Amino acid sequence: MQEIVFDELKETEVELQDIDTMACPTGVTALTGEVSFHGDKDFTVAIAEIDGFHGKVMWAFRKHSKYWAGATLFLHSDNISDNSWKKRNDLPHLLPHVEPEYIEELEQAISNYFYRKQSRGRNCMVEVFRRGVEQANH
Repeated sequence: MQEIVFDELKETEVELQDIDTMACPTGVTALTGEVSFHGDKDFTVAIAEIDGFHGKVMWAFRKHSKYWAGATLFLHSDNISDNSWKKRNDLPHLLPHVEPEYIEELEQAISNYFYRKQSRGRNCMVEVFRRGVEQANH
């Protein structure tokens, strides 16, 4: 029983840290950017009426959790130093294949690569997040 309570406390602490991290202008921008992809115009109006960054992101976390994962990932990636990215400019500019069978194929290829090279990667999961694309374009 005590272990369950401890796990819940750890989970709550992580959630509150995420909320605090998102409670800034760029965090709210990441949220509204993710929401614009989904075409939820009511969200943008509603969040503008809430006072303070903490209030805005707490509301979004509690009432619109479906946007949370994408927004937090975008904010995190925006805050990674440019020197930390390994950029590949030699890849062809093609539309990505995001159908489930292609995602599974990519997961398997990444898993196999890392398992052969480093004995890890058995549980690879690929998630698709679209950024800077309006709902009508996907």
